[in-house]
Amino acid sequence: MPDIKIDAILSWRSITILFAAAMLGGATPADSGLVALQQQDQRVMAIAYRLVVANAELCAQRVPLAGFLMHDLNQYAAAVRGEARRVFGLGDRPSVLAVAPGSPAERAGLRPNDVITAVNGLEIVSGAVKKATFDNVRSVEAIVEGAMRDPPVRIMRAGKSTISFKPETGCASRVMVVPGRKLNAKADGEIVEITTALFDFAGNDDAVATVLAHELAHNILQHRKVIKSKALTIKETEIEADYWGMYLLIRAGFGGNRAIDFWDRFEAKTNKGWLADGTHPGKKERLTFVRRVLADIRVEQREGKPLVPTSMIFNTSR
Repeated sequence: MPDIKIDAILSWRSITILFAAAMLGGATPADSGLVALQQQDQRVMAIAYRLVVANAELCAQRVPLAGFLMHDLNQYAAAVRGEARRVFGLGDRPSVLAVAPGSPAERAGLRPNDVITAVNGLEIVSGAVKKATFDNVRSVEAIVEGAMRDPPVRIMRAGKSTISFKPETGCASRVMVVPGRKLNAKADGEIVEITTALFDFAGNDDAVATVLAHELAHNILQHRKVIKSKALTIKETEIEADYWGMYLLIRAGFGGNRAIDFWDRFEAKTNKGWLADGTHPGKKERLTFVRRVLADIRVEQREGKPLVPTSMIFNTSR
């Protein structure tokens, strides 16, 4: 299945199809398209944030998290800057694109479209550039990251009061939506990516969380390194990610039955049967396995046991 990449220091920055199309000189989208993409960013960030915070104890690499996503006018190509300015009120400073529910930033009062003017007393201004770039947003992210090492973080907002918060800890992972027509996701140990096509196909939050949890498991278990060292085959890492993914999903409060439904739909759509290359479990094999894992988790829940996946189900050293 999908493969994902995770790297989270501060926020979840989603690269949407709009941004990519704009940078490549695509047609100017309507204002409603910008709003829809903001809502998509909000959903993905909210789901991912739940996963990385709820499963922090299972991750060897953890980071402080604020729980908000920023953007600025410079990341949009010239063709869409007018719309971005009207829809989001963007100008010479970055603003908040999305905020994860229940995050430190949300509890402190940070809201989408808040304009950020200063972080811990350092004034924030985005200099105008001609070519679309994320450099300015990355610079502000680095400032907030530095502030989180010595909390509290104080953020001044244009026309509003200054907020203050302390970060919480989560798995070191960033999740991004990337433009793509294929039902795909991937993990490289640092960043989790899900294509817009797979995001739309998944539909409900539990199904999207199923994909992200599977890929997050790849990163937690360092599967890229494991495959490279030939300690496990690709198929074995897929089975392990299915196993861990179900635990990550349920620990974060998402629905297991909808996860099974997603795998059923996904395999029906993508499984090539006897033409498959054998690197991934077949449809029947995968569905039988994830159903068994979910049944085991339900037993553990009824018995009041902590939901902790076996470290390495194939008993091979990392």
